[in-house]
Amino acid sequence: MNKLFFAQKRFERIYNKKRDNLCSDRFFQDLNNFISFYFGDYNERKKLFYFEPSGCVAEELFRKKYYQNLSFEIEQNIVQVTNYLLRYGRAYLYLQPEYIKTADNNSYTDDISAIEMMFYVGCIISKNGPKTYFYTKSKGFEGEKKELVSDRLIEFNLKDIGFGNNYFKKIGNRLCKYDTTSSATKFLSEQIEGYDFIMHKKYNEIESLKITKKTGWYINTEELSNSYIMFRRIQMNKLKKKILDYIVEEINKGIIKLLGDQSAGTLRINVKDLDYDKMWNDYLKGEMTGSNLNKVLFRNY
Repeated sequence: MNKLFFAQKRFERIYNKKRDNLCSDRFFQDLNNFISFYFGDYNERKKLFYFEPSGCVAEELFRKKYYQNLSFEIEQNIVQVTNYLLRYGRAYLYLQPEYIKTADNNSYTDDISAIEMMFYVGCIISKNGPKTYFYTKSKGFEGEKKELVSDRLIEFNLKDIGFGNNYFKKIGNRLCKYDTTSSATKFLSEQIEGYDFIMHKKYNEIESLKITKKTGWYINTEELSNSYIMFRRIQMNKLKKKILDYIVEEINKGIIKLLGDQSAGTLRINVKDLDYDKMWNDYLKGEMTGSNLNKVLFRNY
């Protein structure tokens, strides 16, 4: 009972976020959404995620649940994981198998017939060997305790890729302070003497660039040079790819645990491994034109 009580309090502490404003909401959206738009070929978005080798056991089991568009369904789960990973520092996926009884020499065995990928919002209450007790709660519903199979639960944590759990959350909170739209409305309505909207907007944008320096994010391109925009874009692409690679790697570990077979198949991303650092250095040395670099970085625009 005490463990459940503390899990409820922990859930409220983790997922109690400040209300986003325009600036912070845009920050999280840009880092999280449109994975296929950033990395997939515009005309081949349906093939962003695939299994190797083609037709492997893992692919066939997932396709039984997602027969219409497997890549799209996987992407939707990864988008949810990325969103919660950035906002709250952790996220959870659960691989839920379906079983079918098969007869073998007058005995019956339960064989996996399909696998569903389920996204959970919650926190771990406790682990007891093969069982994990998990507290989850959906908006508008009472929280509930679930008994999960430990080897089917995939845990994602920002610390695994070198960030504190609240790293991006703190950036989002700081960006709220420099949202020109909300603060300017207040100043204009109160008719504060000497208020200069243009100067206020410019100051906020500079501060926002400082806050998001390591993420590469920017809210608009006004008064930014083409070189600086491309540099920031490279930073953001590298960050997004780092997070995406981590999530796919953890999903593959979960698939191996569930199926108990290293050769069951591997989830892959249909993305060219671009050497951003080399491209940027080539651009600085004049060995790559700005036009060509821009085409690589903004190819779907």
